[in-house]
Formats: sequence, C-alpha cells, structure tokens
Amino acid sequence: MPVSIGRRGLVLGGGAALAMPTMARAAWQARPITLVHGFGGGGTADGVARILAEGLSSRLGLTVVVEARPGAGGTIAARGVAKSSAPNGHTLILLTGGHTVVAAMYKALPYNTLEDFTYVGLSGFGGPFVLFVARDSAFQTPADVIVHARANPGTLTYGSSGIGTTGHLTMELFVSRTGLDVLHVPYRDSAQPAIDLSTKRLDLLIANLGSVKALVDAGDIRPIGVSSLDRFVDLPEAHTFAEDGVASFDVTTYYGIAGPRGLPDDIVVDINRAVAGIMADPQAVARLRSLFTYPLTSTPQDFSTRIASEVASWTEVVRLARVERI
Repeated sequence: MPVSIGRRGLVLGGGAALAMPTMARAAWQARPITLVHGFGGGGTADGVARILAEGLSSRLGLTVVVEARPGAGGTIAARGVAKSSAPNGHTLILLTGGHTVVAAMYKALPYNTLEDFTYVGLSGFGGPFVLFVARDSAFQTPADVIVHARANPGTLTYGSSGIGTTGHLTMELFVSRTGLDVLHVPYRDSAQPAIDLSTKRLDLLIANLGSVKALVDAGDIRPIGVSSLDRFVDLPEAHTFAEDGVASFDVTTYYGIAGPRGLPDDIVVDINRAVAGIMADPQAVARLRSLFTYPLTSTPQDFSTRIASEVASWTEVVRLARVERI
C-alpha cells in the first residue's frame, strides 16, 4: 500500500530545527529562483506553488517565480529540472504524489526518480482522492458501489484525469482489492469527466475535491467516499474506503520541493527552514486551506525515504492490478 500521511500526521517536520546555512547569501541572492511545476496554470498545484513562492521570497530574501511546464504526467517539468538545471538552488520543482506514480507507470523515464533529484522536504498535504457520483445516483457510499458492481460486473464506468495518474491508480487499487469489474474512462483533466458525471455519461469519478469543487457546490455531483484512512475534514459525511470494507486503504497526496541532484546542503537547509516557516504562518495556512491543502513539512531524509517507499508500493499496485504501463 502506498505510504501516506493522514490528518493525524499534519505536523511540522524537523526543518525548523536544522542548523543555519553556511553559504554566502549574497551570491545566492544575486539571481531569482524559478519554482517549476508540471501542471496547468490556474490549477491547484499552480496556486500552491504561488503561495509557497511568495513565502519563500520573503523568508529567503530573493525573488521566487513560478513556471508551469505541464504535460506527460509532470515528467516534462521533472526532466527539465533533473537534466537541464545546475544544482545551484536557482531552479526547484514542486512535486505531487504523482511523481512516484509515473515512476511505476512509465516503462522508461528520461530521469531516475531516486537518483536525479535532491528531495528538500514536503510542503503541504493535499488530502485524499474522492469518489463522486451524480446528484441523483442511487449510490450513497462506497459499499453501495461494491455491492452493485459485484452483482453487475462490467456495467459501471469511472472517469479519471488520465491514464497513469494518481487518481487512476487509486481507483485501480480499490477495484483490485474488491475484485470488481468496472471500466476506466480516462480524460486529460478532472473538469470534463465531472461534467460528464453530472450528465450521467459516467457512473463514477475519482478526483481531488479542489478540482471539481464548483460542481459539488452547485449540487451537480456528490462525494460518497474518500481514499484516506480517516474521514476527510472537508467531507465529514463521506465514508472512507477502509470503513466500507477495503481494510487499511490509505492513499493521500501531498506537495514537496526538490531540486537537481547535488543541491548543496546549506541551500537544502535554508529552503527547508523557509517552508517550515510558511507552514507555521496563519495567513499562508489560510490561503492553502482555501485550496484544500494543509500544513505539512518533513526533513529531507524523510521526504527521500517516502519517495523510495512509494515508488516500490505503486510499482506493486501496477503489477497486481495488471495495469498496462505507458
């Protein structure tokens, strides 16, 4: 099972306690930092990146700009940082949990997930994936879906934001653990499948809450389940998969900052401490909260360990669920 940090784990990591950096700050401050992410502008990841960039700018005393490089499940952005950026602290990347998913899904990547990055630290908890149905669907809980799908194999469809995304593999894990036969309908984002769900072209949708919140608020689609071990604070009525019969099911997503391999230790320490400061700032936390993101930090070592653990776990999910690799 992929490792995840649930609500009870939302505590500041050890970054705030690390020693002061020793590098000459004047040399570092002479150039801006570019914080890259692999998703579209205006999305949740972009919003989180901009909040972090503002906080890093004020705490590090230099300019931090955000650059979106969407495409190929985030691998375009990751390749650019891993292979085309000098390890001088001026190019960083904001990663999501999907970074380890693509390592499991892609037959070949243009970088080594474990060796070509310096993992600075976690920088936000993104919550669980949510199972949605149309407004007047008969399904009220994940247990209802399981009962119906077992009685009617091959009749239910579910949409996701694409093949090999974290949402897709989360649902495939759910399907494999319950022995269900449902049809995956991949899209390029979460917006269109949410619309198709509301018009009953789909039976189910797996997505992050933030990506479809407008349709939830309008009452066009309903959340019935979450992939976290504990119920989600923003959807307290939605059952967890675990409580509806899929024991120990716990998949959540997160944000984390990394740089190219060989990033100097003093830069890592400085950025890690700055992120800890952002996560302790009530104004920054409130802005993140509006994006359904919550305070979360870690030490660099803990982040690196988590990456390795999740690559192994998702690789096993792909194998057991017999998902065709890309």
